[in-house]
Amino acid sequence: MAVLLLVVRACLQSITLDEAGSFLQYAYKPWPSHWWPMSDNHVLNSILMRLTSTIFGVSNFTVRLPALMGGLIYIGSAAYLCGKLMERSLLRSLLFVCLVFNPMILDYLVAARGYGLALGFFLAAIAVMATELPPPWRADPV
Repeated sequence: MAVLLLVVRACLQSITLDEAGSFLQYAYKPWPSHWWPMSDNHVLNSILMRLTSTIFGVSNFTVRLPALMGGLIYIGSAAYLCGKLMERSLLRSLLFVCLVFNPMILDYLVAARGYGLALGFFLAAIAVMATELPPPWRADPV
């Protein structure tokens, strides 16, 4: 459901000025401008935008495809983290809804600026760190 919501938002939402500027300045030029060292250039996002728009053509969806990949990483990491932290299914579901269906997070997971990849990798790093922790309800008393 969350992935479908991201795909629909990516297809229907208009491209913002920042997204268009990032795409035209770093991913669309014929020379390798995606490597250009600027403060507003998210290099991994620019490389992936160039790749997806070269393979599939330019559209709202293909420009935002790297952000959607970050969104998939975020949703998967959120599901894993909720399963790791909560034993009761109701609490697990509520935590997942709060993490994924937050409107501000959804905006970042769709915007073609690199924020979706950053959020996805950040939550994946938190999930990796949480794998080594014992669940709080089964912790041995000290």
